[in-house]
Amino acid sequence: MKKFQNIISLAFMFLLAISLPACNETDDFSLSCGEALTIAEGSSDVIEVRGTIDFSIKTDNNNVACEKNGSTITVTGVKVGQTRLTVSNNEGQQLSCVITVDRSELQKNFVNDRTPRIENWMHQIIRTETTAGLQVTRENNIDADGYVSEGTTSFGFCFVETGDFCRLSAKGDFASRGVYQDGKIAICSDGKTEYYLCEKVDVQKVYEGHVWIVVTCKELPEIRIVTEVF
Repeated sequence: MKKFQNIISLAFMFLLAISLPACNETDDFSLSCGEALTIAEGSSDVIEVRGTIDFSIKTDNNNVACEKNGSTITVTGVKVGQTRLTVSNNEGQQLSCVITVDRSELQKNFVNDRTPRIENWMHQIIRTETTAGLQVTRENNIDADGYVSEGTTSFGFCFVETGDFCRLSAKGDFASRGVYQDGKIAICSDGKTEYYLCEKVDVQKVYEGHVWIVVTCKELPEIRIVTEVF
């Protein structure tokens, strides 16, 4: 009788097991950051992908750089703004996270430092008054392309020996705070000049002859300028 009961119990457990839905790795498919993440420009954070190591990643712009490594994604802030990271597994499931790239503390303190400089050209901070061989100019009615443009002001930074330069222009006299229109940047490196339209030329401060300018372009890191007194 006891043997018969054991057989019945085993049969019941077998039927129960096959009646339950099979578990797989997608049951716990998730991101450690949830649906939102904030990082500073130039800094990195790591997102853990849970439930699978077989996944692909995609972002909808270049504000961040993402590198897959096993079950993690290293995210680096490239440019202030937002991007959507989409992670897809081999079961066709997708997860997304909105990543906000914020200014670093250094960037937030930008207007507190009146040292004349240009930041993020050549991926460094160039102090214009103390950098040997650097010529700094301000020209009226000339745009970044070098053409006559009435009402435009341009600022130029040029290494005389190599010919490498960065030139910014926008409509207006840069005498007051605000967003200036028709912004352009020309950057020359190794004899090749590239031209960019600015999304925004933001004069954040004007004080004692200095102008604090933040320039955003789709293809470039944010460029920050504190002008000399001309």
